[in-house]
Amino acid sequence: MTASATEGDSVATRLLSSPQVIPVGAVLLAGAFGAALAFGPLVVAVAVLAISGAVALAVVPRHWLWSIALCVSALIPIQSLPVPHILEVLSPAMIVVAVLAVRTVLGGRSTPFFVGPQLWLVLALTCWLIVTVVLSIQKGTALGWMVNFLFLVVLPVVIGFGDRRAGRVIESTWIVVGAVLGSYALLEAFVLHANPVYGGMFASGPSHLTQNWSIYRATTTLGHPVVNGLFFVVAVPLALARMVARDRLGWAVLATALAAGGVIASGTRTAFLAALLSAAVVLFGPTAATMRTRGGVGVRLLVLGAMLLTLVAGIGYLSARNTSAEGSTSDGFRIAMISVARDGVTESPVVGVGPGVASVRWQRWLTGTNGGAGAFESLWLEIVVGTGLPGLALTVAVFATAIGTALRGRATMAAAALAGYLITASGFNVWEGGRPGHVRLGLLLVMAFAVARPVRSQQAQPAARLAAEARMVPTLSSGLE
Repeated sequence: MTASATEGDSVATRLLSSPQVIPVGAVLLAGAFGAALAFGPLVVAVAVLAISGAVALAVVPRHWLWSIALCVSALIPIQSLPVPHILEVLSPAMIVVAVLAVRTVLGGRSTPFFVGPQLWLVLALTCWLIVTVVLSIQKGTALGWMVNFLFLVVLPVVIGFGDRRAGRVIESTWIVVGAVLGSYALLEAFVLHANPVYGGMFASGPSHLTQNWSIYRATTTLGHPVVNGLFFVVAVPLALARMVARDRLGWAVLATALAAGGVIASGTRTAFLAALLSAAVVLFGPTAATMRTRGGVGVRLLVLGAMLLTLVAGIGYLSARNTSAEGSTSDGFRIAMISVARDGVTESPVVGVGPGVASVRWQRWLTGTNGGAGAFESLWLEIVVGTGLPGLALTVAVFATAIGTALRGRATMAAAALAGYLITASGFNVWEGGRPGHVRLGLLLVMAFAVARPVRSQQAQPAARLAAEARMVPTLSSGLE
């Protein structure tokens, strides 16, 4: 790490060790006591908690903030809780990302900043989205969506572009959280048939999330079962890549099994299919040679057996929903909404109706179509109706470039994770309906773009050295540093 980065991380520590801290703390304590008398202890408790959290974000090592952003997104499902709407707009993850950005700008990072062609493409998409906001039929809704997208997707990509350490930290955190929540999902779906932590709050939240499906579907701390499937489908290829590379093999096997169990427990059919496809990318992609050179026959048989077991268990559990009336209605709506989207594109093919506005504009038609809930249940339909055909083309280009960058940098696990996310999102309104969860898309793009390199330095280094560094990428991600 550079000297500037080290100094940036220690600024808050020096401030806290200053002799002025004691009198300042006494004044703050007296102020808190007076505020408690005036406004009540609950208000003050919330304020103290917020201030304590802000101090903690300023003190912890900067690269931990990548982990914290993912953890608060996974453990605090703002959009499903009975909280004021302002917290869905100003989510905890947004605050963490804002602090991360400030500390990165002030303190530097482990690798120098640079701007590659991939980042220019992301900025081009951002500019087009701003144009569609200005021309939107509901500017307030579109502007709120845009602010959220800027903070939770664009900002992490800008500050984390080409930062391999950030990519490794996010990868390790996603594996750990995926394993922990995967065990929770299995316990909830197959043992308790209830969510002991958030069940009551989900039922009283804005979406009144209850079990109204033909099978029990895990909600864990993530909220809607499809959100669970979307999270676990990323953890599966990340953990599987560790297993293939024999990186802490016992833990990698357990983490892969728990994440796959989470996919099944979510009852999300697109996530189940995406998990199998993303696992195939890991096994047969550019890093498959690692398994042949390191793993031998034993690891290959273990991986094959795990995939077959997952396939059998998943088909057995999901078949009940697939043949139920509820499952058939869900399938019917996803087919019928395509015609509504076609009408939306016909109405405004170039600029759309505005990002975040597609489902609002066509809610009446979507609600009355085959039992629909009033939203486009597809990332791609939300994009094309909301931002027009140019917006769809630019978004596809960004995602394709991210996957291609990861594959060229031999970060096959990141490419597979992003591909699995996009496949699952094809059957879910994650673009407009899950704004606080946008941070997970931003972190996925950071993982994919972490292996990007400056063009000049890449040309200046010998080819043999580049090849050696590329082979090291899968083995460098062995935990939080």
